[in-house]
Amino acid sequence: MQMKRILSSFLLYLLYTANALAEPRLLDRLIFEINSKSFSQRQIEIYHSLRTLAAGEAPSKALLNATNWKESIERLKNEMLVYSNIESDTQRMESFQPDNAALKAAELRIQKAQLEDPGIQELFKRLRIKEDEIQAELVVIYRVEAFIHGRAVVSTPARDKESKLREIDTKSEWFRALERLTPYRLYDGASEFVALQARRN
Repeated sequence: MQMKRILSSFLLYLLYTANALAEPRLLDRLIFEINSKSFSQRQIEIYHSLRTLAAGEAPSKALLNATNWKESIERLKNEMLVYSNIESDTQRMESFQPDNAALKAAELRIQKAQLEDPGIQELFKRLRIKEDEIQAELVVIYRVEAFIHGRAVVSTPARDKESKLREIDTKSEWFRALERLTPYRLYDGASEFVALQARRN
């Protein structure tokens, strides 16, 4: 009788494991392309979370969902239009250097959120965000910020009072010209939010 119970439990475990393995797991997907360079959802989630925390906004705003997804990919698209313009010119890359003091302050805000906020902790664990990724994305964020600051007359201030980063004025002539000249496309289904799952160890 005991052997039957053991065998039955083992079969149930195998069945559960097989079902779990059979379930499709979305680890990442492509969202849009700028200048033949593709950007994935993981990249967007990392950029959005780091930019939000760097700006000093509430950690809850750093988490993407169906409500803020479209706004987030639109903002990233706009900022990557700017960055691709900077990246394509070595002289421009040298001109728009990130502010070191702002970078250090942003790093401290991110570290604080990682230590104190459960939502941020889960995000970093699920996406397996590494330190070198954080550093690289912050450099991009603050290079874009330096460019926008240079266009201060035709750029808007931060979207809300708590943010320390500027927003791009998408109605400005310089941005519209940049948008017209830069190849961009959104992948099928990308406008709908789908939660990414954690990778299995």
